Amino acid sequence: MLPSSPFAIILSIIGNIVSTGTAFSPIKNFLEIDKNRDVGNNNIYPIIALCGNSLCWVVYGAVSKQMSILPVNVIGLFITSYFIFIFISATSDLNKRRFLSAIYYGYLGGLTIYHLLIVLYVESIDTQDSIFGITSNVAVLIFYGSPVLSLYGVIKSRDRSSINLPLALVSCFAGLTWTLYGIVINNKFIFVPNAAGALLSAISLVVYFLVGYLNTLNYRMKSEQTDGTSQDVALIINQEEQPDIILRKDEEYEEEIKI
Repeated sequence: MLPSSPFAIILSIIGNIVSTGTAFSPIKNFLEIDKNRDVGNNNIYPIIALCGNSLCWVVYGAVSKQMSILPVNVIGLFITSYFIFIFISATSDLNKRRFLSAIYYGYLGGLTIYHLLIVLYVESIDTQDSIFGITSNVAVLIFYGSPVLSLYGVIKSRDRSSINLPLALVSCFAGLTWTLYGIVINNKFIFVPNAAGALLSAISLVVYFLVGYLNTLNYRMKSEQTDGTSQDVALIINQEEQPDIILRKDEEYEEEIKI
């Protein structure tokens, strides 16, 4: 089922474009990871959450016949899986690689089995629609909430490298777009989680820029203190040298008088 009103169609197109941008936004980071074979401080958990989120929305879109949300989530499912494979293969620590593989395959495998069981054993399409809608709500909240879990560490360490800025920006805009779309077509399973997701992404952005501002302010204060210390040292040295200069001038004056 496609949206009937022109405004809903426009929002659907914008939502698909922006959400595709969400999936592709970290591509630069992952190409660098693939090239350097070093994962650095990059956080893979939001990408795993986005992959599971895409899978849930593909199933929900197919069951509820919401064709407008299918293309972007199919693309998101494949591109995020590619990113995860790059990250796992570039992880040098064997135990961490096994742990990440277990999380990825466990999460996606569990969701797949869960959806198959619902399709096989729940006969009512309306009931399936409600179950998959709730599941998709949970999945999208896991995606939007996964970066928020690390915000305390970001604030404490003043290191914001674990926050993917392009992903946070595009996710916030995508959440707002789909929230408006869900309101227009009167679908609570679309607008409720995306509204919450947009808020969570906005929180990540606030923390990102706040930490950047605090780091800049701290750097300026240290620079001013360093400059002030240097000036004090120079003044002390200058004051220590002045008596010697005066003494030398007095000695030269006495010698001239003797001559």
